[in-house]
This record gives sequence, structure tokens and C-alpha cells, in this order.
Amino acid sequence: MLDDKIFTFNSYMKRKFGGRVARISMSTGFDCPWNKCIFCRKESFSPNVSVDMTKENRLETLERSMNFLKNRYGNKFFAAYFQSGTSTFGKCIAKPHR
Repeated sequence: MLDDKIFTFNSYMKRKFGGRVARISMSTGFDCPWNKCIFCRKESFSPNVSVDMTKENRLETLERSMNFLKNRYGNKFFAAYFQSGTSTFGKCIAKPHR
């Protein structure tokens, strides 16, 4: 197993949080302004656990994604990340929490 041979990010997250940390992809709806980053792989997209931040039901989708990962893999910890091919280059759509 790779984690036994080198200190991977997965190993770090397990050690820091006490268990596996599942990624939940977030799509901003913005296209990448460069379209040439080598680390963007659209085939890595996982629609079962992806949250489209442009939709009104984004919080329900996030909750459904977390429940899916809890039930399928037993995850207790989650990390949001921006889906490949999306960007944070655009107008903020989040509403401030009060």
C-alpha cells in the first residue's frame, strides 16, 4: 500500500483528523480563464458527490453528498474542493452568514 511507503496527503489527513477525509467537489459555474492547467482532469469529475454552487439547492445537495459518502464509505470528515475545469474567477454568489 502506498501509505505504508510514503507520507501521502491521505495519510496526513487521516493522522490530523483521525479518519479518512472525503472530498466533495464544488462547481462554481465559472469556466477556467486559462484552460491549460495540467492538473485539471475533467474525467475525475464525480457527479454523485458534486455540488453546483450556482444552484439554489446547493445546501441540500451538499447535505445529500455528505450522506452518500457517510453511508457508502463511513466517512465522518469532509473537505470541499473546486472541481477540475472550474474557477473561482468570478462574482461571489455566497450569502453572508449572520
